[in-house]
Amino acid sequence: MRICLRVMQMLIAKSNGKSVLAANANREEQYWCPGCHAELILKKGNFKISHFAHKNRMCQIFSEGETVEHLLGKKRILAAYRKAGYNGELEKHIKMLNQRPDIVVKYKEQKTVVLEFQCAPLSLKKMYERSMGYHTNGLKFCWILGQRYKIKKKLTQQISQ
Repeated sequence: MRICLRVMQMLIAKSNGKSVLAANANREEQYWCPGCHAELILKKGNFKISHFAHKNRMCQIFSEGETVEHLLGKKRILAAYRKAGYNGELEKHIKMLNQRPDIVVKYKEQKTVVLEFQCAPLSLKKMYERSMGYHTNGLKFCWILGQRYKIKKKLTQQISQ
């Protein structure tokens, strides 16, 4: 079963100078966007994944919608790295690039690898630009492709790129 729900949300926010995962957040606290520093709303219930949302939806850094596959996938990828003994963060804003990769993992000798879990359509040009941004700034990176890119009976041009 594939769920295609798109929502304007994020999993990480700032509170008292610290990053807080939405699943661990408390409704009595105030939360702020790590990118634009605007106030956020905590959305936590029984049916949707806990997340933060902008009150005005005007943030340029955290503006894309995310599918349930993407939200769950990046949490599971990070959990697998942590289980293997690595430190990592979800949606860490990289100021020098003005972007937030899905996952940033620290490995031996404090080296960093950036993981992008790509579920939505992304042009080859955009993927190249992001990859070159990481490379130019000395960051190792890896793209992990979601269900949309799964090879079925025939290879489409987009998937082959």
